Amino acid sequence: MFRHSRWKTTSIAAAAVSCGLAAGFALAQAASPARAAGQYTMVGGRTEGATAKVVYIIDSQNKELLAVRWNQSQNRLDGIGYRSIAQDADAQGRSR
Repeated sequence: MFRHSRWKTTSIAAAAVSCGLAAGFALAQAASPARAAGQYTMVGGRTEGATAKVVYIIDSQNKELLAVRWNQSQNRLDGIGYRSIAQDADAQGRSR
């Protein structure tokens, strides 16, 4: 009897935690604005003081710019920088 009641209590607790997590994720999704699918353009370039070339990735739909370079020693892309083009344009408009 003890084992059955312990299993039942554990099952109910696990179900309650699962429901709580699902509700939390649903609320988080509802609270965050939907992000539009991007339209990407990639342009190769260089930076001053670095030997590795850079790839600039522009998302024209979401108005974002990302710069990455290839890290040869670790075989991965390293992020160099990120800019929100929309925020920059807004700031430029306010300063005039």
